[in-house]
Amino acid sequence: MRDLLEKLADAQQQLSQREININQLNNKCNELARQREHDQKTFEEEKSQLQLKLQKLTGEHDKRGQEIARLQQYQDTVSRTLAPIQVAIESVAFRGHYIGLNGTGLNSYQPGGGGAVGVHTCIQWREIFELERHGNGLYSFRSIAFDNVYIRADPHHIAPGDRPDCGGGEVRCQYGCGEFEKYRLHRVGDHGEIAIEPEKFPGRFFRMDGNWHEAICLQGIVDWWEKFHLVLLP
Repeated sequence: MRDLLEKLADAQQQLSQREININQLNNKCNELARQREHDQKTFEEEKSQLQLKLQKLTGEHDKRGQEIARLQQYQDTVSRTLAPIQVAIESVAFRGHYIGLNGTGLNSYQPGGGGAVGVHTCIQWREIFELERHGNGLYSFRSIAFDNVYIRADPHHIAPGDRPDCGGGEVRCQYGCGEFEKYRLHRVGDHGEIAIEPEKFPGRFFRMDGNWHEAICLQGIVDWWEKFHLVLLP
């Protein structure tokens, strides 16, 4: 009988221990479940934050792409605007008479310039120029017939307001473009007429005599013989 009671007591003790173990396991499972729930919540929060960052980066990328596209479009527009334009310079007073340039042998800078600029009655290679832009409203006329040769102007004794009968100064050629080869183009009529003023010599203007003199020179005023048309060429 005593042995039976001892065995019963041992069995009850083992049962109690098992219940304790079960409770510990349940607590552990509950703890793991809470940890998993916490981790899942943290994961979802981090996922949401990453998605927001991704959306922001995507928006910034799209915006940057749009900015790049606008800049490219602007660059293309500027490139087309600044591309050299080929022109012939025709007298308003003497229609069909053009400024022509002969830069034969001019392959280096020459003090005072060289070659010849004169009056021609047709448009061929020597009468075609690239109208180059330099900013601030300045232009130069570069010959397409003679490499790196430009129209050069020096009024010498001609002052603003002077109007000698035959004009004065010299219009010649120069190798390369410097201060004597840059001009301002002033609109002086309602039909595209312009006056060509050397940047270095304000108040002096190109003049064409298409009569028997057939000369290009400078004058201190703008009258009929100082007006020109730029004929745009393809």
